[in-house]
Amino acid sequence: GKTLRSPGEVRPNAYATAQVTPRIDAQVLARHARLGDQVEKGQLLVTLSSVDMAEAQGDLVVGEREWQRLTKLKGQFVSDTEYLAASVSRQKALSSVLAYGMTQEQAEALVAASEKADGTFELLAPAAGTVVRDDFVLGELVEPGRVLFEITDESVRWVEAQLPPEEAAQISVGDKALIAYRDTWLDG
Repeated sequence: GKTLRSPGEVRPNAYATAQVTPRIDAQVLARHARLGDQVEKGQLLVTLSSVDMAEAQGDLVVGEREWQRLTKLKGQFVSDTEYLAASVSRQKALSSVLAYGMTQEQAEALVAASEKADGTFELLAPAAGTVVRDDFVLGELVEPGRVLFEITDESVRWVEAQLPPEEAAQISVGDKALIAYRDTWLDG
């Protein structure tokens, strides 16, 4: 068969790469993982603090207490309208903290412990892999969408070859590829 040669670039597997970003303006309080670390899904990565989160957490704690109070009194002194309003208020507050980046478990722990709604929250690893980017410093104010961590499964890598169109047209899915990497040849 015919052999084609091409320069290539090793890239992370985009299907096994995840970025960790805040959903609201926040300040970085603590780092729990760093570049090169192997992390498991759900592992604590960073602790953040936000005024918006503090407000949402406060609404959740108050909403939960009010709903529980009315649940105990339901049928005696509480109208269906009051009970429904408390239920909706509680659900809206829960939706806010979840939308801002808390997990269901973290929200339940906040309510159960009746801890201070101080605006702190933790971002967790969305998947297992290696931390390949952690571009932030303690105390930094970060905006929504800012990539704090990038995690990838390094067991499968992509090699992007640069071929002219006429050569690329000669290649089919399933064709054998050999990758020269340092002093070794890898099958691809």
